[in-house]
Amino acid sequence: MYRHQLSYLTEWLKVKHRKPIVIRGARQVGKSTLVRLLSEQCGFDLIELNFERNPELASFFKSHDPHKITQLISLQTGKTIQPGHTLLFLDEIQGSAEAIVALRYFYEEFPELHILCAGSLLEFTLSQAGFSMPVGRIEYLHLGPMTFAEFLLAVGEKALADFIAHYQIFEEIPKPIHEKLMDIVKIYFVTGGMPESIKAYAEDNTFKTSEKVKQSILSTYRDDFGKYASITQLCLARVAWKVHHTSANGVPLGAEQNDRFFKVLFLDIGLVSTSLGLNYLNLMEVDELNFVNNGSLTEQFIGQHLLYAQMPYEEPNLYYWAREKKSSSAELDYVISYGQQIIPIEVKAGKTGQMKSLHLFLKEKQRHLGVRFNSAPPSQMDTTTKLPDGSSVDFRFLSLPLYLVGQLSRLSTKQ
Repeated sequence: MYRHQLSYLTEWLKVKHRKPIVIRGARQVGKSTLVRLLSEQCGFDLIELNFERNPELASFFKSHDPHKITQLISLQTGKTIQPGHTLLFLDEIQGSAEAIVALRYFYEEFPELHILCAGSLLEFTLSQAGFSMPVGRIEYLHLGPMTFAEFLLAVGEKALADFIAHYQIFEEIPKPIHEKLMDIVKIYFVTGGMPESIKAYAEDNTFKTSEKVKQSILSTYRDDFGKYASITQLCLARVAWKVHHTSANGVPLGAEQNDRFFKVLFLDIGLVSTSLGLNYLNLMEVDELNFVNNGSLTEQFIGQHLLYAQMPYEEPNLYYWAREKKSSSAELDYVISYGQQIIPIEVKAGKTGQMKSLHLFLKEKQRHLGVRFNSAPPSQMDTTTKLPDGSSVDFRFLSLPLYLVGQLSRLSTKQ
């Protein structure tokens, strides 16, 4: 169950004066598993405290003295803490405000000790009046569901994962390879990216156990929903994300974010499929993916990948654009930026579809690259398109199949 964030954390282990890392993400996206994989991969002794399971352990952190704290942890666990050899993991850290505050003193007085923390509902603690994280003394790592590329590795398709990672836009993808990848995309639509669901599918190559896992996760979330009174609180729990409207006249895109207008992404496409009663047979009975909800599943697939496409330490965010003139309606599924480059993105479930909104955006914003995700093989061309008002727009059109969403940054910057 390889995660790409392992590479980032492996480099973090080597930094001499490192900051404690707090892994932020929804329940069951694999935060604890990621830490255990890191410990195994790098040969560190793992000492794990879980403040949700053992809330009494929070008392160890009242002194804010890192050396006293580690002595108490050693007495409790019976394990010796050796800087450079021990990885201290504070799980569900939102259960101990004292432990969060103590991270500052570990950084300042005991930086040689490797400390990782995780919290599923950390945002609720952070939103409490009078509480603040130790600014400048910690760093975050944001973790979402497993990506399609990670899914390929998990189900034994390493050769396909390597093919995607090194694909160049001028190469022609043989039809059998393209069709195989699109079939695996459909499998991912059903299993989703929750690690336990993928593991269940990979172990028996059927959807039955995977479906049970997803039903269990959804039940857990529904039990938690009683705590949440608004979409804002669902977003705090990272079960849902607001995709905000932006005027997209320049970067950063958030500078022109309009908080009144947003659409919502759920955490994971597999959980969406289960909640809709959708199964693999539904997907295999059609050639394209536009048979349900006007392609909203495809939009969810692309959205959850774009949301976490930044560096692990960057706060996940995603935007869309809608034309603000009352006399004309146009809406782009997503707008992203790489450096100073703003990229409009259309998502199509099938192989065809009108691109009116994309063309209007390129004309109004004077941008020269447009991206479409769909089920067709990849292509790129320089083109000119006439608009309804008689004007025209020149741009580079990059069309990518769904399975290349993780390569957008690399392929869109290739000239």
